[in-house]
Amino acid sequence: MVVRRTLTKQLSLKSQGIGDKAAANLADSIRGTPYIHSINLADNRLTDDGMKPILDVLVSLPALVELDLSQNEIGSMSSAGLAQYLGRADCPLLKLVLARADVDDFECEGFISALQANTTLKEIDLSNNQIGSAEVLNTVMPDLTTGPEAIADWLRSETCVLEILKLSWNMIRLDSAVDMCSALGTNTSLTFLDLSYNSLGHDGGLSLGDAIIDNHTLKTIIVDNNNIDATACFTMCVGVIENMALTKLSINGNPIGEQGAQALILVPMTVGDRVKVSAKACNIIIRDSRCWFDMKTPCRAYRCTRHHTHYHTQHYLNSPKWDPDVSNPNPNPTLSCPDKPHSEPSIRASGSLHALSNRRHAPHVRIQTRGCGSCGRQHEAWQCSASGPASDHQ
Repeated sequence: MVVRRTLTKQLSLKSQGIGDKAAANLADSIRGTPYIHSINLADNRLTDDGMKPILDVLVSLPALVELDLSQNEIGSMSSAGLAQYLGRADCPLLKLVLARADVDDFECEGFISALQANTTLKEIDLSNNQIGSAEVLNTVMPDLTTGPEAIADWLRSETCVLEILKLSWNMIRLDSAVDMCSALGTNTSLTFLDLSYNSLGHDGGLSLGDAIIDNHTLKTIIVDNNNIDATACFTMCVGVIENMALTKLSINGNPIGEQGAQALILVPMTVGDRVKVSAKACNIIIRDSRCWFDMKTPCRAYRCTRHHTHYHTQHYLNSPKWDPDVSNPNPNPTLSCPDKPHSEPSIRASGSLHALSNRRHAPHVRIQTRGCGSCGRQHEAWQCSASGPASDHQ
């Protein structure tokens, strides 16, 4: 029995060692208790046997807005119970904390999928879990939906109202990282994102940088210790400059290299104090061969690649200071069809190349393509990866 001596709105039983057997009795005690706004059951040695009855009784608490089940063990039964509760149309919960709760991809996908029907949850903390650990199974189980992919689908949904997402100390990587970061480009609610201590790497960092440009709500991004290289850092700096809503970027502990450090230094020179950038303990000595951009010569030929298909085109500096000696200074260059290399150019690249230099512009080639008049196929090129002479189409 729970004795309520004062009219408090919080039920905090953190680190009381309740265990599964006493949890069932606790569930019966709080059933229908009025004016309970917050329940904290963190660190109580709970497993599926103890959490399932507690989750089942939550529907009788219409005023509950905050639930903390951290440092317990979320299993398949607990995941199903969360999915049933969070998927209810009358679910009042605003904040859910499941930090260090042994949540893996399968359990995460179970209740995150139910959140696509949720229109109330504003904050979720899934830090210090195993989300992303099943990424390697995608090669043998192509239909598998990992935790980050489920989160990506939720962020893309029109009903998503999430504002704070904490995913630090997980295993988000490879294709799942790319998918989740790209989802940020269409999300319209998220304001705080913590992805520190994952493994976004080169591809995830590029996807995040590209998404930042299109996102108009994010204010804080934390990607500390994610193996972000110079090219990814460079792309993220472009997003920071283009995004007028962002106020903080933390990229501590990443191997951003010499080129990434140069890009970061020029961010405050371009945007002033609008964005606070932190890059502590980064490796700025190494030089990344994949980061093709040269600050000293922004005007030159670039080869744009997408999915191992190479397109060769000439991009010029889109700036009020044009060099009149440059041949064909076309702000909207065209691309030749890769399937018919000798055909007339029929794909127009829209966007611009800005130089992240003393001209106070950001380097970026954003290319959106339309149907090819030569072969009828859709072609797309968006990631500038190298410079130099054209290579054979692959």
